[in-house]
Amino acid sequence: MMITFTNRLNIRQSIQLFDSLYEPELQLTQEEKSNLLHVCRNTTTYLFINGTVVGEIYGASPRWLAIEHSEQIEDTNPDDGLTCYCYSCTIIPGFQGLGLGRYLQAYWMGLCKARGYKRVSGHAMSPAMVKLASTFNAQFPVADRPNWQGTQRTARYYEIEL
Repeated sequence: MMITFTNRLNIRQSIQLFDSLYEPELQLTQEEKSNLLHVCRNTTTYLFINGTVVGEIYGASPRWLAIEHSEQIEDTNPDDGLTCYCYSCTIIPGFQGLGLGRYLQAYWMGLCKARGYKRVSGHAMSPAMVKLASTFNAQFPVADRPNWQGTQRTARYYEIEL
């Protein structure tokens, strides 16, 4: 199995493969995703297995999200430029449960550290994502968020020191 990473993928392909896996409340339009990935341009990473894209992860500091995207993420400090908030960490079905999320997350965290971030954070919405974050010694400093973004799912905010 050959694992490779890149920071480029056609927006339409990204939306088709990854955003479609989420609830309508979390899905982005092409314009929204294009704008968000522009803000996240230094950390966007795609995971390929034998030449097939199977994973996506991207994020930005809460500070940049507030300045460039006019968005404040719950549980984050909009003045924080040293944390990279993970917007999405997704492995497509058929490749889930193989440990690929660990490779993607580890690669991405190394990229974040190289960019000067001191920690990463995010909201884990599944037991698998909570387990993945815990693998990297995540702390869960706030109460769980039920009905995250209107999805009927609970999110757990995590922080991982780099």
